Amino acid sequence: MKPVEFFLIAAHILAASLRSDAAMPDDAITAATDPCKVIHLANALAQGFVEKTAAAKSALKTLQSQASAAMLRSSAATDSQQKQAFGMLQALAQLKFDKLNQALSAIQPQVEAASMALKEFAAEVSFGRSLSERTAGAEGATSKATAVPTRATDAADSCKYTGQKLLLGTAACPDKSTYGPALASNIIDPAGLTKFPKIENEFFTEMQYDLYAYVKGEPESATGSKATACSEGTVGVPTSSATNVFGAWLTNHKKSHTITQTPLKAGSSACPDNPTDTKTPANRYQQLQKHLCEYADLSVAVQTPLEALLNKDLVQDSDMQQIATAFLLGKGGAGTTAASIKEDQIKQLIAKLYGSGENSFKENYVAALGKTEITYKTTDEPTAQTANSIEESNKAGLALAYFLGRTATPETKASTGAGNEGNAKADASEKTEDKKDGSNTAKPVCSSFQNQTECEGVTGTPPTGKAKVCGWIEGKCQDSSFLLNKQFALSMVSAAFVALLF
Repeated sequence: MKPVEFFLIAAHILAASLRSDAAMPDDAITAATDPCKVIHLANALAQGFVEKTAAAKSALKTLQSQASAAMLRSSAATDSQQKQAFGMLQALAQLKFDKLNQALSAIQPQVEAASMALKEFAAEVSFGRSLSERTAGAEGATSKATAVPTRATDAADSCKYTGQKLLLGTAACPDKSTYGPALASNIIDPAGLTKFPKIENEFFTEMQYDLYAYVKGEPESATGSKATACSEGTVGVPTSSATNVFGAWLTNHKKSHTITQTPLKAGSSACPDNPTDTKTPANRYQQLQKHLCEYADLSVAVQTPLEALLNKDLVQDSDMQQIATAFLLGKGGAGTTAASIKEDQIKQLIAKLYGSGENSFKENYVAALGKTEITYKTTDEPTAQTANSIEESNKAGLALAYFLGRTATPETKASTGAGNEGNAKADASEKTEDKKDGSNTAKPVCSSFQNQTECEGVTGTPPTGKAKVCGWIEGKCQDSSFLLNKQFALSMVSAAFVALLF
């Protein structure tokens, strides 16, 4: 088994052990037996969907920073081995970023859809609960003792009560700690979910009330009749000083609603179809069922972070193998094929770049991004920072420009007159080569000049028989002795040809 694969399996085992005391999602579903518990459950599952992508998003941010910081270290390096090593680290971080970003993008829309549907369901249940627990307002007390205590049938407007209010219930749900261990968390992982609570449709669409009517004495409106008091349960005739009373009492009726644990794949192995619309609570619930059924087990794997990779892990890392293969293909030229690159070559390359120590990659390169300072300039004063600090301070572009400028070949402006020509001559005098025998005479390197003015402006001792050190020959700058040698060679060829004729 590869080390990285072992690490991922171990991570899953560890995560499972950490969750061992927590309830599985279906246990939480079973525990949701009233509207308040259903509201908490839906919000906790919504957060569980969000958490599916949280680790991947954090890893993406780290990889992006590492790629940028490694690019700075590679650009700043003057040693070719260091330049390649940090360049390969940049390539590895970038490849891992690209793959993880692609995997995350593939599930992000579904995760967001499921999370949003759960939050909307929780809000709908919360509103339904407020309706079912509504109370009378201040103007319309619902106590039997105050409903119509002093109204007599012969009084003006004796039966008129307008503008009475029933207010939405405002009582908060109990703290989640009272719901039991299955619902104790604010985050519930939806993985493995097979069912979800369903509240009957009337909970969202109906409001019920109780109406009590009563009489006392002989109301004038009921002359000749002997109406008696209407009493049901604790409801009796209100106290009244009047002789004849006729009244009615309207109050909220809190109906108990059935909550059913409904399978996500009811009656078949397939998830529910999309509803034709989402205008009704029943259709919205069907859409939520479909999202939970299809997306509950979505996940995105996050590989071992670069800062945890040992050298032996690096050799077995599939992304590093791809990076190393691409590097060796580029280095080997046209004759090298991917099939011809062996694992030993990859091992040798990694050992050459990062050393043979077990921890040299993560300690000397990944960790170095945040430990070793590099110096750059954006003004006349130099700045020394770690590559990570430069990246975090949003100055990576400025530092990169400095390192690019430091390694760029000096160029001069195009010739526009005597002034520029003088500059060209001055610059030309600085472009010299050293002799390998140690007898350096600062001889100019003619081929380093890119235009005729610079070329012909080179100062120094010209070759024997030549007026200038360099000459513009066949569209490029060359040592003027080249022309002499070329002409001599042509004359020798001509002489030989003439001799053949005779």
